[in-house]
Amino acid sequence: ASLRQLIEHGHYGAQPYYLLSIAHRLAAEIYSGSSGTRDDSLVSEHYAKALAYAQGGQSVDPSTDRPITAAAECLESMGRYEEARAARTRAIAAAANEYARCEGHHYRWRLRYWTGDLEGALEDVAVHAGCDPQSRCYAHVYPALLLAELGDLNGALGHARALADEESGGAVAVVWSATCLRLLGAADEAEMLLAERADAVDFAAGLVPPQTAEWVRALYALAQGQQSPGELEALAGASPAPWKLWGEAYFHAAARRLAAGDRVGALEWFERAYRSFDNEERYTYHAKLILNKMRQDSAWPPWIDVSWNHADDMPADADAERPATARRSGEGEQ
Repeated sequence: ASLRQLIEHGHYGAQPYYLLSIAHRLAAEIYSGSSGTRDDSLVSEHYAKALAYAQGGQSVDPSTDRPITAAAECLESMGRYEEARAARTRAIAAAANEYARCEGHHYRWRLRYWTGDLEGALEDVAVHAGCDPQSRCYAHVYPALLLAELGDLNGALGHARALADEESGGAVAVVWSATCLRLLGAADEAEMLLAERADAVDFAAGLVPPQTAEWVRALYALAQGQQSPGELEALAGASPAPWKLWGEAYFHAAARRLAAGDRVGALEWFERAYRSFDNEERYTYHAKLILNKMRQDSAWPPWIDVSWNHADDMPADADAERPATARRSGEGEQ
């Protein structure tokens, strides 16, 4: 109501339109996440308002990128990826600063990936790598996935292997290397890597809060199948920001299950990583990237022998657990 008053009185240009668009898009996602328990017509109503306010902001101030960005976010949320990609392109062109431009490439490459523009996606990844030179994902993980899609599995595996030797990466870099190898169909190599590095790896290197050495040690054990996501979930409970750790555990558990041929289990854990909601700063973003590919193509990734038969392919290790505690109040309301 306060934002609508600002619009009525003509204050702050496009900014209140931008914020109202975001508010209605978030409302649509909340109602969508609780479908069947509330009035489902509210989903389309809020999406329509989100797009209307985004358009209104563009009319008030065509020079600013924010309302265009809001439209792109809404269109992506609605699954209208081609339109969202076009909106991101307009937002990049109108970007007011380097941060906004880099953010545009950060989201456009993923949209290009989902819509099959792999060369364009590689270009965006390369641009954003310059914006964030310390990012292991832009240096290796995303290029590996894109090269695999383009048929260059050797190049993709080269990126996955390079992750393990990332400077100051420590144990987390080795876990990421193993996960990337698994996503590329090299599960045996991933197991060997984890076993070979286990005694020498540094569990305190390259920590990103709220990670601790204890947490990374447990994450490494999960990657080896020696601990379950449920056990790590309990450990994360003592963290001041547990949702930032939940997604990490769920994501790596999902990759392990996908590599084992358990597509159903992989989808479940990628979904949980997505629902951990860390502001799309880390694993929510990664999980959405993979989830959409798996939902778009029942055979993805084609370089892994994936089965829908959950029972026959269930790996006999700790991550077979399905912790009920992961289904927290509010799940599905991202």
